[in-house]
Amino acid sequence: MNYIKRFTNRQETTFVIIFEDDNEQKVVRAGEASPKVIKWRIDNDFTIVEFPQPELSDYQNAAIFNMSQLAFTKRSTFLPDYKRINALEGIYDVKEPQAKAKYKKTVQAFRTEFYRLKAAIEVTGTLDEVDNVVKTENYPTEILT
Repeated sequence: MNYIKRFTNRQETTFVIIFEDDNEQKVVRAGEASPKVIKWRIDNDFTIVEFPQPELSDYQNAAIFNMSQLAFTKRSTFLPDYKRINALEGIYDVKEPQAKAKYKKTVQAFRTEFYRLKAAIEVTGTLDEVDNVVKTENYPTEILT
């Protein structure tokens, strides 16, 4: 059985917790969640209001944006921007002569994967198809050699 619980964090932001039938716990910001995650929000007077189903094009655009942001986030965990900039400036030439080539190969792998996801999302016909494409995300997890 699904139910909603309201609580407030230190910044006075309302969150909603959904406990779904499969016992998977979801925590989302009320009023900002994807309809695929949460089916209702708490209105200002604390009544439950259903979310409308999103338009496919809006959902596709949001998924593409999220995949782009995910690429930058994942890449920055093992290849921060300062390392790429240092490699371009030649700072690693003596210490690690292959750094520039490895970083370039890694960035290119992220770009290739993003554009694969983007193309696949753009041809989907349903929200579930968009979700299925997103699940195939396969960004690199380390610097490529």
